[in-house]
Amino acid sequence: MGFRDTKSRPLDLGAIFGPGFGQVRREKLGFSGDRVVVAFVAPRATFPPWQLDVVLLDAVTGTLLGHHIWPVVSPDVDMIATRGGQFVIRMDARPASAPLRPNHEIILLSPKFEVLAELTLPLGREQGYEHWAIYPTPSTEFIITEHRKLRKIQVNWLDPATLKPKDEWDWTLPETPTPWDLWFDFSNRHCLLTLATRRGEGGCDISLKSVQGAWHTFSHRDGYCFGHAEFVGEDAIVSLDRKELTIFDGRGRILADLPLGSNNYPRAVRPSADGQRFAVAVTGRIRRSVSSGESQHETLQRIAVYDLSTKSWTASLDTPHSDPKLGAGFSLSGDGKLLGVLIDGIVQIYQLPAHQ
Repeated sequence: MGFRDTKSRPLDLGAIFGPGFGQVRREKLGFSGDRVVVAFVAPRATFPPWQLDVVLLDAVTGTLLGHHIWPVVSPDVDMIATRGGQFVIRMDARPASAPLRPNHEIILLSPKFEVLAELTLPLGREQGYEHWAIYPTPSTEFIITEHRKLRKIQVNWLDPATLKPKDEWDWTLPETPTPWDLWFDFSNRHCLLTLATRRGEGGCDISLKSVQGAWHTFSHRDGYCFGHAEFVGEDAIVSLDRKELTIFDGRGRILADLPLGSNNYPRAVRPSADGQRFAVAVTGRIRRSVSSGESQHETLQRIAVYDLSTKSWTASLDTPHSDPKLGAGFSLSGDGKLLGVLIDGIVQIYQLPAHQ
């Protein structure tokens, strides 16, 4: 299960960003379409000034298409690639002299870094826990904005070309005496919920609903919940668990159980926009000697690509002893023919075997 006819074109972002690149706090990479790669770098610095660096690359030729720097008032920033070379940045739009409470804003930019649309994300009325997340649906047909405020969640499906809302969903989490954790994910027309119960030996439920429909629980497992479920297409769901993946169809029926082997843990999934493939980052634990004896460390072991149409693994890239937090540092092109990987400031593009 290797890369056949693979071509890798490394590009060192340090040569673009210049001095200080070694202080990078966070890296992220995404495909905007079939060949434009958007690489995002945020600083590690604890104190201002902060800046956000974004690089656009042609994945086929390796050509640098553009590089832009934004000064930001907070290191709490994010980026998602959308379509046609466009991308969205979420940042704090407060003036530098404003109070500490964030004022989130998302900005849609062209491949030439022109502002195409802006949207301010409203704050909750009450102070307290508040969280915003933005991410594309697997097909990139919509941008999801997910807002959590205490027990309430509000989700909007935005047009990626205009940032105008196309649909919305609100839900208040039920009060329960049983402690639990939950994860949401959203496709073009459906909502997915993984609910992990932390009472006794625990339990894990995965439920599905249309935007305006009722929840339907299609998977239950006793014991501790090691992962959660994600959409990898409009009609495909992957459940991440310790040492294995389970693939369900759009109705929650099991299509495949994929064991990953001993000491292997799936940590992040990235689908291709055409819904034919997904890539998964697999980590493992290794023992290291420390002054007090031995310690276990989790490391990224490989990135594997699964083809949903052939129901088989199509490629695997070994990445031993790399940072396990790679979750945002790899992506598939929209047509599933290329894999982009960003590790330690080096971007590499791999050509995958053709679709069967």
